[in-house]
Amino acid sequence: MTEVQRQVDGVLPLPSRVPDDPRHLAANRLHSMAIHLLRTARVGDAALGITPERLSVLSILVYGGPKLLGRLAAIEQVTPPAITRHVDTLERDGLAMREPVAGDRRAIRVRATSAGRRLVEQARGSRIRAVAALLADLDDGTVAEMDRLSAQVLARLAGH
Repeated sequence: MTEVQRQVDGVLPLPSRVPDDPRHLAANRLHSMAIHLLRTARVGDAALGITPERLSVLSILVYGGPKLLGRLAAIEQVTPPAITRHVDTLERDGLAMREPVAGDRRAIRVRATSAGRRLVEQARGSRIRAVAALLADLDDGTVAEMDRLSAQVLARLAGH
């Protein structure tokens, strides 16, 4: 995509067949800004020595608790062989471990190790600092208002 195809504010034009109404325009802006924000926040992840996909799997285990392999694949929206490869690497690196499930010899549960927890917390801290740096030029009142409004709206959208 060329710079000419971008709108002035960094939001890409609506794709064809997407209605040009206020909700779709807001969704397009939110989508574009979220992607840019995530890319900025992830800059430090490369130094951790883990792929974004494996870091995502590991964060599910850290913040969501142990998961069955099949459930982990469903959450990550990948195939069982793909999740198995990720878990193999996480286990090899000492970041996760498999454990049997009582009463079901075929089921395998995966949990984060303490090293995995430390890595996810390190990554999260780095991302938070990167986003906070973007807010550095805003006054405290603007930051507080943005935090209040975004928290309310995003919590409502997430059903909380």
